[in-house]
Amino acid sequence: METGAARESPGARMQRFHQALAAGDHEAALGIVDALLADFPTQVPLYLHRARTLHALGRLPEARAAMDRVVELRGEHGPTLLYRAELRALLGEDPEQDL
Repeated sequence: METGAARESPGARMQRFHQALAAGDHEAALGIVDALLADFPTQVPLYLHRARTLHALGRLPEARAAMDRVVELRGEHGPTLLYRAELRALLGEDPEQDL
C-alpha cells in the first residue's frame, strides 16, 4: 500500500504511477492506482490502468474484473469490449461474448 498519498495531488500520484510502469515496477504501479481508485472509484481511466497493470503482472482474472467494471461504468464501448474479449480469450473463455 502506498504511503503519503493523502498529501499528494492526484496528478502527482499519476506521475508516480507512470514512473513505476516505466521502471517496470508493476507492483508499485498497482498500489498507486489502487489507492487512487479508493479515492476516485468511478474514474474509468483508473480501471483501465489497473487492468493493464494486472495484465502485465499475469493476473488475468483480476484484469478482466477491472474491465468488467469499466463496462459497468462506461457501457458498451468498442475498444473496451475488444480488450475485455482479448482477456477472455487468454483466460480460455469465449471472447465472442463481447463482440
